[in-house]
Amino acid sequence: MLVYLFRQRSTDRLAVTTDVTGRNLPPVASSTIWLFVEAIDTMRLSSRWGSVEFQYAVRQAKTTGFYLF
Repeated sequence: MLVYLFRQRSTDRLAVTTDVTGRNLPPVASSTIWLFVEAIDTMRLSSRWGSVEFQYAVRQAKTTGFYLF
């Protein structure tokens, strides 16, 4: 399964979503702009993405459609 990593412009806030467009990501503020970072294949997670926190984020994205962190 692919999940998509987005970053909020001008911040360190990240989001993982199952929607390649990122349209399901909620605006954190009225001026929120989400920028696409990369697509991640959850079946082939590298050590870079193997942390417990990221695995939790992926599970939440599968359940609710997105996860902000």
